[in-house]
Amino acid sequence: MKKTFIPFFLLFLLLSPACFSQSSEGMDRFLSEKEADTALSAYLVLLAAGLIDEDTDPEEALRYLEDTPWGSRILGYPSVSFGRFAFLAMNALDLKGGIFYTFFPSPRYAAREFTFRKIVPGR
Repeated sequence: MKKTFIPFFLLFLLLSPACFSQSSEGMDRFLSEKEADTALSAYLVLLAAGLIDEDTDPEEALRYLEDTPWGSRILGYPSVSFGRFAFLAMNALDLKGGIFYTFFPSPRYAAREFTFRKIVPGR
């Protein structure tokens, strides 16, 4: 479980300087959890992308995802896998992917993109 937790933390550090401008309460709560919570993960990524305000709570971040065409692949899960997190970040930050991600945008190919771009270490 620690092997998946460290890449999530590193990813948040690399995503955007906006992560550092928020209060540390949300980040502390995220880091103290055993698994990445969907609502808090959505909040942190959407905040880093500038799509929500800092005073928004994590449940409102989930409601924001309901209005997006790609949010359905994230919602409905109590915790976020690495693939779903990568998919959320790719869409929220409007990152372009490779050929497989372009034709088949999914959490699987988003995770492969993050690994290929060396956003997270390892395979």
